[in-house]
Amino acid sequence: MEQTSFYEILPCEKRTYEAHFYPEHGEARIVLTDITPAIAYREKLHEETMLSYREIMSALSSGKVSLCRRSRNCLTDWVGV
Repeated sequence: MEQTSFYEILPCEKRTYEAHFYPEHGEARIVLTDITPAIAYREKLHEETMLSYREIMSALSSGKVSLCRRSRNCLTDWVGV
């Protein structure tokens, strides 16, 4: 029976790894990659994009529309809590 390769994301302390498993003939090759820098870059890019959207929406609506930068802030921003 042939086994298929798979991968898992493995958080470990302050790092995150992507582990690829390639099983064959009763053994498995494992490739481990530290993806912490890629995740940090993705989060930074997302934050910068959301900030740009927020600024554009505010400018186009003359300050009448304000986008939340983070989803958890939306309710408190809207309710004014």
